Amino acid sequence: MEIEDKDFYESILERLDFVNWDRYFGEGENLIFFGWIDREDSYKDFVVLDFSVRPVWFATSSKEYSEKIGEILEHRSHSDCNRIEYSFDIENVIKLKTSENIGKEKSNGI
Repeated sequence: MEIEDKDFYESILERLDFVNWDRYFGEGENLIFFGWIDREDSYKDFVVLDFSVRPVWFATSSKEYSEKIGEILEHRSHSDCNRIEYSFDIENVIKLKTSENIGKEKSNGI
């Protein structure tokens, strides 16, 4: 696949130098990129960039880097990522609940 505006994509991906980019999909100008941010606790946070909309849309599970990503992409707002286990009662969910963090759940209005 030939990627249009390859230099444009590379310039943005390189500015997010704390992300290890992994995969992408799409065609033409409608590409979506996935990457990972290493954490000190051996887990990784995800990052998604969607170039099919302008300004570039992003999502991340990183509390540490979310605002920085928004600044680099020139977003004016930031919203926190919420844990599915705190809002939905489903079996196929990653559970991080422990006796220490029960009660710290955010009320998401769901």
